[in-house]
Amino acid sequence: MKKFLFVATALAALASCSENEFIGDPALVNNHDVGAIGFNLSVPAVTRADITGADAAGDLNKQFIIWGEKNEETDGTKATDGNLVFKNYLVQWKENSANTTLSNTKGWEYVGIKPSGQDILNIRPNGNGSAQTIKYWDYNATNYAFTAVSARPFDIANGLVQFDKIESSSDQYGKGYTITLDMNSSQNTPSLEDLYLSDRVQINRTDGTNSDWKNSYGGYVQFKFRNVRPQIRMGIYETIPGYGISAIKFYVNNTGTTPTQTVEAKDGSTSAFGVVCPFFKGDKYPYTLTVTYDKNENVLNQPIVTPSNVGENNNIENNLILGTNISTVSKTAMLGTTSSAPTWDNANGSFTAFLPQAATADMKLKCDFTLYNEETKETIEVKGATATVPQEYLTWRPNYMYTYLFKISVDNNGQTGETGSEVTGLYPITFDAIEVVDDNGNAEFITTVNEPSITTYAKASAVTTDNEYKVNNTIYVTVEEGTTNVELTVDTNAKLYTATIEEGAAQNINEESVANALKGTESPTGTWTVTDALGKKMVVTKSSLLAKFTSIPADASPSGTELTIKGAKFTPAAAGTYVFEYTKDTERYYKIIKVVDTSSASGSGN
Repeated sequence: MKKFLFVATALAALASCSENEFIGDPALVNNHDVGAIGFNLSVPAVTRADITGADAAGDLNKQFIIWGEKNEETDGTKATDGNLVFKNYLVQWKENSANTTLSNTKGWEYVGIKPSGQDILNIRPNGNGSAQTIKYWDYNATNYAFTAVSARPFDIANGLVQFDKIESSSDQYGKGYTITLDMNSSQNTPSLEDLYLSDRVQINRTDGTNSDWKNSYGGYVQFKFRNVRPQIRMGIYETIPGYGISAIKFYVNNTGTTPTQTVEAKDGSTSAFGVVCPFFKGDKYPYTLTVTYDKNENVLNQPIVTPSNVGENNNIENNLILGTNISTVSKTAMLGTTSSAPTWDNANGSFTAFLPQAATADMKLKCDFTLYNEETKETIEVKGATATVPQEYLTWRPNYMYTYLFKISVDNNGQTGETGSEVTGLYPITFDAIEVVDDNGNAEFITTVNEPSITTYAKASAVTTDNEYKVNNTIYVTVEEGTTNVELTVDTNAKLYTATIEEGAAQNINEESVANALKGTESPTGTWTVTDALGKKMVVTKSSLLAKFTSIPADASPSGTELTIKGAKFTPAAAGTYVFEYTKDTERYYKIIKVVDTSSASGSGN
């Protein structure tokens, strides 16, 4: 009998045919060894391992929407007739149903499901309302590409969330979605907690055999979904000798004509530190999210989300408020004093969920605070202390967690009296560190010190959970003066040292003690030695490891894309304390960099 290997329109039709005859899609004529397409997936979370099965189904409200193409063109053009396999099919979780049909090997079914009229209206493009049919792998195809989204069914049915598939783009990574969110409903707003985006799945035929799809991929498509929301928090602590901080007031600029992330001074102050973003408020919404996919290797195919404000500028309000708990510090509950135990913006260091965005400006903090000496009961009012988070560290990806840490300290001009009752000089806030935790639970740290802003950075695998760098990994150092990225020249305005100190010394290795040591006389070997009152020595030694750079490659940058930025870098081969020095005119600024050997039993880290 001549073989007709067609896609079946229903399981009943399959049962009525002989094993060599199938009825359905004529596009698969003369293929053989056909396998049905099924789905398996996980839902990653930054605080736990990926979840699968019924748990994943629960997070996705037991359904998602699938788009799938075969023979996809690399220029991102619209799929031609016959190459569009899944036209926004609705896939639903069926409890205890795995392996009960050809299309359901992992509990997810799409055959026979008939989307409601409202689903068809708010998921575009879509079918004509007829029941969905089974799909098979085409062994003559060169590749497949799949994307998927999920939202609360109530939101889709009531138009609070609308999905529009982008069918053509300049390349295949741009073929994402336009998601329209109705934030102005009289009774409901869409649940962002239930809004998920999958990674793009690209499957290429590799071995050239008809069994390739089934053998290589088990016959099903494996999805990883990410919640659309990043999570943000800030912490702040102080290191001013003899004083605590008993009150903080933040300045926030919520006017302006253009949505930005910039927080600046304005007349008056507020009880919380906020970020100006174009979300949630006003009577001119809905607004949209544009979803595309990353081309860079270490974050390949992850969703990129760009919000688009379609309202009016005067409707913009502050919606990410990060200082609520910090503003309650008092004489009986003063600000935290260490980076490991700061005062968090939310109680217990909990995160605030927000929406992803690409950074458009630096984020600025400005506040007034009160210094308080518990012994003498003296207070000192400090006005207008500021800090800046550079723009390149403000891109928020879906399902990532971001921690911004600030430090209030006395700068090098500050002096402290013997009793701690007199303090002079400036009291700057510095952007001390950012911790970024991805959806696999991997953390990376970026640290900085002002003014000018000296930032050190290494990729996640090069940093321990104690915010120390590991040996044999490249550490990048950049300097910002205002909005200018300073070009560094080794041994001119940029130098690197190592510093050691004898056990039991009366001093510590810090910016001030290093600056004091380097005021002394350099030995012919490039070392400076300072002996304290206890006879213990601190030795600072010039290092030759520093080299200039003009970009951070994609596989090492915090954003996952090549970062064009000027600076200096070094790769420490030994554990210890390193000191970066930046010189501006006659002023010198320092950054202490801790490096540990995690292979040693005495090293700290993971």
